[in-house]
Amino acid sequence: LAARTGTATEDEYRLFYLFGAILNVAWLAVGTLYVAARRSIADAGFVFVYLLSVVATLVVFTSPVDLGAALDTGKGFDRAPLARILAGVGSGLGTVVLFGGALRSAWVFLRRRHNGRRALANAIIAVGVLIVAAGGTATFTGASGLVDVTNLVGVSVMFAGFLLVR
Repeated sequence: LAARTGTATEDEYRLFYLFGAILNVAWLAVGTLYVAARRSIADAGFVFVYLLSVVATLVVFTSPVDLGAALDTGKGFDRAPLARILAGVGSGLGTVVLFGGALRSAWVFLRRRHNGRRALANAIIAVGVLIVAAGGTATFTGASGLVDVTNLVGVSVMFAGFLLVR
């Protein structure tokens, strides 16, 4: 519908917010836990993010949306603080796990002297995570127009890190 009319619907914004602001980074972090942490910690992270997903879905689809504010400033849930808090929890904790996992991997590879390229790749991925997080944080605090650029740059940096491993 947005492609036909040029504007988003409330349901489109709700889906964008649920997956983009709350759940995407959180689920990526679960994958990082399964790669970099003990199984019991990864399992606990999975349960936490699963429950976060259920609660966030209920909150996002029952909270009032100001579609005008959403399109202008990205703050469509200004009158629904729980949705914004859940975005901070999902993206914030997820970012910490992704950043920490990339740095941990960089350190592990750096200690193995013949894996310097993989260490550098993981450090680059960690920088990309911070770039994306900076854009999301700026948008969360009221800046507009940054998240598209920071997502593009951050994901490109992460992809460059991925390519360096190959």
